[in-house]
Amino acid sequence: MLRAIVFGVGILLCAGGTIGLALGTGPETPGLLILGILIIAGTLFERRYHSNQPGSPGVGWERTTESFKDPTSGERIEVWFNPHNGQRRYVVSK
Repeated sequence: MLRAIVFGVGILLCAGGTIGLALGTGPETPGLLILGILIIAGTLFERRYHSNQPGSPGVGWERTTESFKDPTSGERIEVWFNPHNGQRRYVVSK
């Protein structure tokens, strides 16, 4: 929902900047267009979190002492860490 709102604001800013450029208004209109493009690009290419995995991530991963209850599913989640690349994975606890 929030992503759709932010995307909509980006579209409105782009539209306002484009209309402003077409009408020849003040020096702020290119800024509106650029800001709108940045917001749209950021929304489209934002990093997405992976869903919780059902089992251990595999070779090279170490289980940490961290765990928590997932507020959306209610499942207990363990945190795994890969020391080679710094990635973290969230695994459903058995």
